Amino acid sequence: MFTADRHDLARRRQAVIAANSELRERELLEQARLDSAMANALRARGVDDMTARLAAETGVLAFATAFARWTKPGNREPYTEIVYVVLHDLQTRATTLGVEVT
Repeated sequence: MFTADRHDLARRRQAVIAANSELRERELLEQARLDSAMANALRARGVDDMTARLAAETGVLAFATAFARWTKPGNREPYTEIVYVVLHDLQTRATTLGVEVT
């Protein structure tokens, strides 16, 4: 779905969404539905609620961040490379948050 031949179309789509508040709102609702679907699927596989929510929200954040980078003007990196970098970056940042709460 995120192939080089669809790159320009995706970039144009993002520009239209960015210019229209109703479309931005719809995009956020779609992300929320994706988040919910992923969390529900994880719960159905026996994952506890908090872990399912964390994984789903992290997945949506990774997807949205990678997609935004992929559609930036001038970018020619493949989506798969970008998403791996984003996932690694999120993992690194989450690790730095590993402080004890007392």
